[in-house]
Amino acid sequence: MAKIKKIILCSILISFISFLIFLAVSVPFISIFSMPNTLFGDVKSIDYINQNAVFGSCIKAVEDKKIYASNNNYNQCKKIDLKLFNLLTIKSFYLNDKDIEVYVGGDVVGFSLNNDGVVIIGVGAVDTDNGKVNTTQKSDIKKGDIIKKIEGQNVFSVADICRITNKDENKNRELDIIIKRKDKEINTTIENVLDKNSGIYKLGLWVKDDISGIGTLTYIRKDNSRFGALGHSICDADTKIIYNINGGEMYPCTVIGLKKGSKGKPGELKGLFMQGKNNKRGSVDKNCDYGVFGEVCDEKLQYNKECMLAGGRLYAKPGKAYIRSSIDGNAPKDYEIEIVKTNYQSSSNEKSMVIKVVDKELIEKTGGIIQGMSGSPIIQNGRVIGAVTHVFINDPTKGFGVYLDWMVDL
Repeated sequence: MAKIKKIILCSILISFISFLIFLAVSVPFISIFSMPNTLFGDVKSIDYINQNAVFGSCIKAVEDKKIYASNNNYNQCKKIDLKLFNLLTIKSFYLNDKDIEVYVGGDVVGFSLNNDGVVIIGVGAVDTDNGKVNTTQKSDIKKGDIIKKIEGQNVFSVADICRITNKDENKNRELDIIIKRKDKEINTTIENVLDKNSGIYKLGLWVKDDISGIGTLTYIRKDNSRFGALGHSICDADTKIIYNINGGEMYPCTVIGLKKGSKGKPGELKGLFMQGKNNKRGSVDKNCDYGVFGEVCDEKLQYNKECMLAGGRLYAKPGKAYIRSSIDGNAPKDYEIEIVKTNYQSSSNEKSMVIKVVDKELIEKTGGIIQGMSGSPIIQNGRVIGAVTHVFINDPTKGFGVYLDWMVDL
């Protein structure tokens, strides 16, 4: 009798483990739980989820009939529950069905961003009368750190460092310095010594106080003139840390050439832009995982641009689509792509959607996706559904995209 009970218990345990394995394989829990709380869509999107078993046959999307207020500039929105076996709610999200109109980008633009502090890009010894001095020997200072304060004084530029270090009271001694590393502030010290070649006091740090580069404008919202570009953050090339910015500007950019991409060698758009008040087209106020954002200050940037409805994850389907880009300095042009794969992800990385360039003209000219095309709007069925973000290094015809849901409210 005991043996029979043991066999029954083992059978139950094996069945339970098998059931858990089945759930883990058939239900994309990580993708479901990482979904944002708000998506663009309509009731047809719910039908699409269920008819195509987007989350597997075990998950059903069910509309909550109550009306909920929205915190994303909408009057109201629908609550959707994702139910396991149509019984247990494992995730809820809100569906915004009010249309947002955007002017479609595709222009190559230049950015000049102001650091929230001064970034350390290198450390070196200072040549003094007593030989070379390693000023950071006793310091907790690393490449990629951001200098926030020296001797209690705020640091916003390279000139601030020079001014503080050459004050009489700060010469030839250790200075208190506050640096920021990721989200943590660190208090440490650094030696301030006289450089015999220049005759000025130095900390032995290579630093920079602004960032500049080019990318592609994704959209301009019609209702509030907010723009989004790039589809990914601007970060330090070596440390990969996202720059914390204290404002910035967007400028028109002239494309002067390009380097065609090939397997293992990413291509690149080459452009020039002139800074200055007269050339400014927008003010930048945000640099985050999903791109660079701000407000347009020159209506000329919107002239001759097509106005489309914003789409997003629930409008993105595998199949034919287009990217709009300007690779030769002329007006932006549509190039055919195929959306190979779409996932429910909340971050602007390779897990958003995979795209493949099939347009012969674009492949002939660029090899596919090249640096500088990041931010090119992805258009499908008359809506802007996302933006190009990165390229596959081993296949420049393939790349990644981020959904417009992630961008349009920033």
